[in-house]
Amino acid sequence: MNLEKQLECLSRLGKLSYKILSNLNPELIKHIKHLVQEGKASIIGDDIILDIKIADDELCHNLIIEYLSKRIEIFGEKSEYYLELINYALEFNKINIATDAFVKLCKLQAFLPKVIKIGETLLEKVSKDEDKALILRSMANFCSELGQLNLAEIYYQKAIDLYIKLSKSDKRYMEDLAKLLNNVGNVYADMRKYDLAEESYKWSANLFRELNKKRELAVVLDNLAVMYTKRDMLNEAERVFAEIIEIKKELAKDNIDDAISLAMSLNNLGVLYRKMKKFKEVEDCYRRVIKFLSKFKDKEITKIYLASAYNNLGSILIEQGKIPEGVELLNKVLSEYERHLDLELKMKTNLALAKGLEKLNDDRAPEYYFKAALLSYLLFREYGMQTVNFIHLLERVEKLAKDAKLKGDAKLTRLAILKLYYDKRLKELPEVKCGRIGELILKAERGKKEKFEANTEEDKAILYLINDLSGIEPWSTKIKE
Repeated sequence: MNLEKQLECLSRLGKLSYKILSNLNPELIKHIKHLVQEGKASIIGDDIILDIKIADDELCHNLIIEYLSKRIEIFGEKSEYYLELINYALEFNKINIATDAFVKLCKLQAFLPKVIKIGETLLEKVSKDEDKALILRSMANFCSELGQLNLAEIYYQKAIDLYIKLSKSDKRYMEDLAKLLNNVGNVYADMRKYDLAEESYKWSANLFRELNKKRELAVVLDNLAVMYTKRDMLNEAERVFAEIIEIKKELAKDNIDDAISLAMSLNNLGVLYRKMKKFKEVEDCYRRVIKFLSKFKDKEITKIYLASAYNNLGSILIEQGKIPEGVELLNKVLSEYERHLDLELKMKTNLALAKGLEKLNDDRAPEYYFKAALLSYLLFREYGMQTVNFIHLLERVEKLAKDAKLKGDAKLTRLAILKLYYDKRLKELPEVKCGRIGELILKAERGKKEKFEANTEEDKAILYLINDLSGIEPWSTKIKE
């Protein structure tokens, strides 16, 4: 096909891309530059607009598909690119190309009504059961990811029926069937159709056992065990966790991802034992997590999991009266892993440490209660989360603090929050002996602006508070690097 004919084919698409055409065939650009001189084309940045006749035949169809595929390759996987490719592929009756693009589109999780419509159109056009199964599976996963559970259930069931049929004549489809049964189990669990979820998980697990797919089996069993835990079917959950851990212990010997997966299962088992009030077993779970992850302690990815495990173990030790060891572990979290902690875990660690120090009659307890209170307020202020009552924590600081300035800071912080959110009757904050934080709060209430850099997340909480209190535009809530 000569250059002129190629451009006549592609002109059907309207605006073309200089970059794509250069990649597709550099000679096309040379020809376009001649057209520019003739007034039949214009180039603006990456955009090329042609003013020539449009050709339409089978060779043109192939070239258009090639161009649209090249656009995805060059500019990345965008939903709108896949939609245009699919629409042209359907128009040109290139069903295999449309199906392949549709499966990829579903993974991008956008344009729900259009995707469903395209999927239904493809189902009418394909004839092979394996193609229909793949389309239904993609539609089901797509709907599930977007929280469209009723639609997901319908498409999963249709896909499962086809994969059952396919697996009877070809065992290779059994793994796909097992994965679908796990996925529909998740949908049923989210819909609180627990009996159907349990049935699906067990069926999936049996297939993975038959196929000797241990890693995939562990995933299904994890889902089943967590569902049992949520439903307070604790003995059943314990039995399933025992199987999971035996599988993952073998897998985790030399693989960091499997070690993390094992750690998460042991952590979930610890949650289960808490519900069962088997506190010795809870402690053992967290110690085992630390043991397994310590093999990979120098790897950055394991640090957040190790921090969480040390926090969990330290907290349970304090609850069980093993306070010095618990305090030591929580101090380890804050000294060695603080930069790896998310906001909620950091708050919980400070709170657990404060409780441990209070039980030891340590004068540092109010300091950590104050940090926990500020972090809890920050969670509330930024994310609307109120997992811990920060007002109560501030009252605890006021009660325990021997330092008058810390006591005053806690009191003014508490009253400022109450004034802003809970008690509009509070007209004016009292003058009390306080530290830097209290002084900032009092000045903010009086509308006085004072420069304050947020160097920590606790500082950020104070910055939010004084900005809200003063009604002045915030200076900066970004933590200084």
